[in-house]
Amino acid sequence: MVYRSVEEIPPSLRTKLLKSTNNPNSRTILIADRRGRKEIAQAMRQLSRVAPHRASDQSVPSWLTPTRKKAIITVVLSLAVALVAILFAHR
Repeated sequence: MVYRSVEEIPPSLRTKLLKSTNNPNSRTILIADRRGRKEIAQAMRQLSRVAPHRASDQSVPSWLTPTRKKAIITVVLSLAVALVAILFAHR
C-alpha cells in the first residue's frame, strides 16, 4: 500500500511506525518512485559538493584565521627546533 500521509496509515501500523521513529537510534527513511529517486540523487550530488565545506567551516573556530594558523605553526616549529638545538648543545 502507498500512504500519502501518516493519517492514512491504519492505527495499528501507525503505532508501530511512531514507536520505531521516536527512538534515539532511528534514522530518516525516504521511499520514492523512479522520478523521486532521480531527484534524490541530484540533491545528494549537490549536497556532496557543499557538505565538505560546511563540515570544515563548523569544525574550525572563527578566530582561527589562515594567518593565525600559519603563525601558530611557525611558533610551534620554532620551539621544536629550539628544543632540539638545546638538547644537542647540552651534550
